[in-house]
Amino acid sequence: MQLNITTDYAIRFLTYIAKQDRFCSSSELSRFANVGKEYTHKILRNLRNDGLVVSTAGKTGGYNLSRPAEEISILDIMNSTEETTVVNKCLEEEHFCSRDGIFTCEMHRVYEKFQKELENYFGNITIKDIAEKSEIVEK
Repeated sequence: MQLNITTDYAIRFLTYIAKQDRFCSSSELSRFANVGKEYTHKILRNLRNDGLVVSTAGKTGGYNLSRPAEEISILDIMNSTEETTVVNKCLEEEHFCSRDGIFTCEMHRVYEKFQKELENYFGNITIKDIAEKSEIVEK
């Protein structure tokens, strides 16, 4: 599994906003991350639509976290920016299996366990952890 670059930028944007503790303009975020303005707008619009940031218009407007940084996990961001976060198609809602062995396949159980560990790991790392370089990130 490889996370897309949009996820990386989204994490950087939210971490930056958390450190500033104020509304940040899309231009400011674009400059900070060295990302094109249109791509920055697209990412922020997606994060807003998924309830991770709020926005306000005007001279002092911009984007801010929709809730405290300790309540926004990396998994929340991944779910917003990634097409899928599952490690194998058989774990999708459709339970696709080319072998029709979804309930008998030995590897399915391995994938399920890994998926749970992955979700637990990223679900327990928050924007606050990254912004403050907490122990959970350093381990």
